[in-house]
Amino acid sequence: MLTDNAVPEQQQPELSAKVIMLETTDKRQIAVPVADIMSCSQLVPKIKANETIKLPHISSRVLAIVLSYLRHHKGDSYDGDMAIVTLDDPRDADMVDMSNNDLLQTLMAADMLGCDQLLVFTNKIMAKRIEGKTEDEVRSMFDVDAIGTGEDEKDDDGEADGEDDDFEEMDEDDVLEEDDAMENEEPAK
Repeated sequence: MLTDNAVPEQQQPELSAKVIMLETTDKRQIAVPVADIMSCSQLVPKIKANETIKLPHISSRVLAIVLSYLRHHKGDSYDGDMAIVTLDDPRDADMVDMSNNDLLQTLMAADMLGCDQLLVFTNKIMAKRIEGKTEDEVRSMFDVDAIGTGEDEKDDDGEADGEDDDFEEMDEDDVLEEDDAMENEEPAK
């Protein structure tokens, strides 16, 4: 039973061995039977009583698609062998043709929920879509223009994005001193 009605926090059902509460980016709280997401083995053991798992950037519509996939594949045996996950299963036809935005949300949901089989499936769809495309075509397909283009972009403190402000740069003398110290260390026994 999937309930997608928003439930006020004080009226939420207690987390039991049977239901997990998931909250989407559109603030819908969805009670999901544990049996439907057992393939998300990384998630289930970590959930505490009365905890609602927030799924930022995942709409309730995409979460319904994810849950449908998990229900369809509930009995499948997936042992980590990526070769057994194919794009040919008729139960997955709608997912293979989903929009790029929905595909990205599904990929994020699979990662957040720890659903390895779904993660492999969405990665295979993604790989098929970007095969043979240029970097610019891929950026356009997935609207990732905000992600750097390879040129160092400067942030507010004048450093290139991605540089860690907590570490100072080492000059050549510092590097030589560190190399000498490493050479003089005794090997671990």
